[in-house]
Amino acid sequence: MSARRRSAQRAGASTSGVGSLRTVWTISRMVARGRQAQDSLTGVLSVLAFAVATAALLVTAGGPQAFARRAGGLDPEVGDPAAIYVVLAVVATALLVVPILTLGGVAARLALARRDQRLAALRLAGATSGQVTALTLLEAGMQAAVGAGAGVAAYAVALVPVGLLRFDGRALGAGDLWLGVPIVLAVALGVVLLALGAAGSTLARVVVTPLGVAARHTPRAQSVLRLVLALVVAAVWTLGFQLLGQAGTGVLVLAMVAMVATVNVVGPWFVQVSARIAARAARRPTTLLAARRIADDPQTTWRSVGALCLGVIVAACGGAMASAFSARPDPATPHLADDLVTGCAVALTILALVAVTSSGVVHATRVYDQRGILQAQALAGTPLSQLRAVRRREVTLPLTVGVGLATLQGGLLMAPAAATAFNAGALVLFAASIVGSFVVALASVRASDGLVREAVAMA
Repeated sequence: MSARRRSAQRAGASTSGVGSLRTVWTISRMVARGRQAQDSLTGVLSVLAFAVATAALLVTAGGPQAFARRAGGLDPEVGDPAAIYVVLAVVATALLVVPILTLGGVAARLALARRDQRLAALRLAGATSGQVTALTLLEAGMQAAVGAGAGVAAYAVALVPVGLLRFDGRALGAGDLWLGVPIVLAVALGVVLLALGAAGSTLARVVVTPLGVAARHTPRAQSVLRLVLALVVAAVWTLGFQLLGQAGTGVLVLAMVAMVATVNVVGPWFVQVSARIAARAARRPTTLLAARRIADDPQTTWRSVGALCLGVIVAACGGAMASAFSARPDPATPHLADDLVTGCAVALTILALVAVTSSGVVHATRVYDQRGILQAQALAGTPLSQLRAVRRREVTLPLTVGVGLATLQGGLLMAPAAATAFNAGALVLFAASIVGSFVVALASVRASDGLVREAVAMA
């Protein structure tokens, strides 16, 4: 009897497992249809952000490989003219990795709040923890996989025009920029794992406290420890630059990545403080509303301008190095100054695409998240023009703070290496990056004005 009972239990467990998978698949299809009827744009934007992040990461990683093949490896002999190109390519990649990964984080968190609401509702309706887990991972993984696949296709298309760029008097070549199937697949897999990791952070809140998620609690305030950490990293970079250089190129590049990454660490804290000050000193309702929204969620606000601010840092560093090499030309590398300008243009182009995508995605998502608030304000008599003015203030205030922070960061990065680097050419490049950041940010806000009009029309 006991053997029959155990056999029956195993059969029942197997049937239960198959039934659970069928239930998860059925629920996922129902949720997808419901989302398509309400806000399918959220999923499209998420896929687009994953695609841009994947393509940008692959193109950026192809640069050091191309120069390394010319030099015979990533560690060429000291004094070899090709060595400077390898080092500069690695530095450029290190600077670009931070905003690209930030875009990946934006893509992963894009539908986070809306996913929280749907999964919390399913959890309260009786869905099990296993079903919620499977549903979340399925949705996040599918979006990331589609986006990564599109990004790989875009990278393959971009190989030809990027390969035509000339460095050191000859074209890069599409073959040298191709990373190979294993690396490309590894990058795509990393993008999917990033999305699954963000989905896992959602599950920790939904499974444990679905009522708290449904109530939409205000995000926690940014800690002053962010500022302390940024100051420590800046002090190590400024005071220990010579020691970092003696430790090797790898250590110096890692230190530079840490220095650039602190912008994303301390940026939300500065945005929060500036928003609170603006709210207290506000004399117009648009400024007051914008400042309060920013202070309520400075982390999300920073994501809409973070890549633009990092572009200012890249322009500052690249312009300073180009100016320095122009002032002290080396006969062994006659094309270096012009090549630095070309490299900066490529880096800023990649960063501009990343920034446009990141800013546009964040602003569109914020409109969806604030539909209830926008409809309530419209019913209270707030004109559409004022609602749009508030959204513009939500961008200009944190962007002004971020550009100021990026200017200081760029100065700290380049001061130890070249104190007199900022000549006229560098200042022009730097000024163009600042103006471009405001143009991109305001254009992204304006592009989502139609969503605001639709939300108000539903009131």
